[in-house]
Amino acid sequence: MHRITISAWLLLAVTLHPTSGITAEQTAFARLWCESLHFSQGNSAGGDTLDLTMIDGVPNGELAPNDGKSLVSNFILDLFGMPLYGPILVGLPAFADNDGDGFDDFYDSSQPVYATTSGNYETAVSSGTVTATWNRGPESKDGNCVLSLVDSIYGALGSFSHNFELLEYTGPLYYTAGQTTVSNRFLLTKTGSPEQQFTGRFVLTKNAVDRFNSLKFPSGTWTNTPFGDVRVLETEIMRDAPWPTNYYGYVDFVDGDPRTAPSDYSYWTISIDDLNDSNKNGIPDFSDDPTTIRAPRVAITMDGGSLKLQIDGEIGRTHLLQESASLLPGSWETVSSIVLTNNPQAISLPRPQIDRFWRVITQ
Repeated sequence: MHRITISAWLLLAVTLHPTSGITAEQTAFARLWCESLHFSQGNSAGGDTLDLTMIDGVPNGELAPNDGKSLVSNFILDLFGMPLYGPILVGLPAFADNDGDGFDDFYDSSQPVYATTSGNYETAVSSGTVTATWNRGPESKDGNCVLSLVDSIYGALGSFSHNFELLEYTGPLYYTAGQTTVSNRFLLTKTGSPEQQFTGRFVLTKNAVDRFNSLKFPSGTWTNTPFGDVRVLETEIMRDAPWPTNYYGYVDFVDGDPRTAPSDYSYWTISIDDLNDSNKNGIPDFSDDPTTIRAPRVAITMDGGSLKLQIDGEIGRTHLLQESASLLPGSWETVSSIVLTNNPQAISLPRPQIDRFWRVITQ
């Protein structure tokens, strides 16, 4: 950013010659979501219950990722006061991407999910099939899933209605891009629960061979408010050609939910969208080489009864013309936004009745 201040009555022409890199902090948008779902206790019409858990001892409601096509957990089925235990596998709805962002709508709270999938389960004495009926409306992290169990020996065991939750966080990611690293800080808020947030800092390292598209994500500690600190493991984020403004990768936590002693809710995905492209080369500033902007040269002259401001700068770049009656901070007002189509380019200004100052800010 370059500022040039000119006093109209002194008719000064101020020229800046050096180039400088963009080192100011910029803003991207991040979305972080867990590959596991949180299931409440399921209830049948007959009053029986079905709980899911990925830890020993107590139900934690986790239905965890399995093979990209299904989710897996362990279940506790209480039939007439007689508990049954075993592993359960539930199919994922078919991949859909109605918003065209390259990610499965199933894990996007802005997109609805209406689907039926199949699965299976086992106990110490039998096995059976599972039919899952999924229902989640648009713009909601919360949905309902009915799990219907049919046993190979005992027949229908019941249909259990579960409320489920998509664990999703969104918000700004502030970054400063360098030649080999990208420094980041972030504030991500849980969808539907603004009191819960992820905050932290990390420094990405650009891949020396593919620096625009591959960055190493370091291990570190993030804060999961109000539950405590969580440890994230080293990974990699990538930029995919069909979605050139997006960077994504898998984030593995040592323990994604510090409220429970065993490790759970550990597997997450992060998506970073950066629309900043200062040099207009199709590579977001997030991973691009630091951009240099040639400082404009500015001259002001009298032309009859008006002033003429001449800007010598980069064609196609935006220049903000600001004016003020003083040089005090906060007194500047943008009066025109000019995208240079010629170099130099002249702008006529009305002759002021009192002393005025002008400056040009290059973006």
